[in-house]
Amino acid sequence: MSQDADFERLNIALPVGPPTSTELCRLVEDIQGVKWREEEHLHLTLRFVGEVHQDLKEALVRALQNISVEPFILPVECLSVFPSRGQPHVIYAGIGSAHPRLFQLQHRVEEALASIGIPFELRAYSPHITIARTSRANPRAVNHFVKRFREFSAAPFKVDSFCLYRTQLTHFGSVYAPLNEFPLRIRQARAV
Repeated sequence: MSQDADFERLNIALPVGPPTSTELCRLVEDIQGVKWREEEHLHLTLRFVGEVHQDLKEALVRALQNISVEPFILPVECLSVFPSRGQPHVIYAGIGSAHPRLFQLQHRVEEALASIGIPFELRAYSPHITIARTSRANPRAVNHFVKRFREFSAAPFKVDSFCLYRTQLTHFGSVYAPLNEFPLRIRQARAV
């Protein structure tokens, strides 16, 4: 990671607040090697951007301000792991049959990034809420935990904004600090 103060590690995401975040944090168990994400850091990533120079960050904020998508509600259901085979690295909560506006918003974010020269993400978008990292955990213990909560569901959450976050890597895990919040809104019809 760059030590240059002119660069920041950025992520565009939906904040996940109470009561959904509270319900997700009630799942926390003492499993050796599992690092649970703190409630205030729960989010659903729209796009990880990476390290960005300050000038490009300002252009990114301007581009994100132009996104128009109506607010929507997302279900949160079922726990699973990435990858699905072998040593799990992430425990996550799924988004069930995600609202079409989530994909519309994610696509508009991609278009905003492309408009300032940041290439499209090549991987297919897979919406989820990471609740834990499991790099040194026993795979059997992780899979047993996930199996017990496979039918889990939390309160749906209303999406009425998205955020640009600064991501800082620490020895205790990633810390996410919201830099800008962008309210969702209906695009205004242009006068003819």
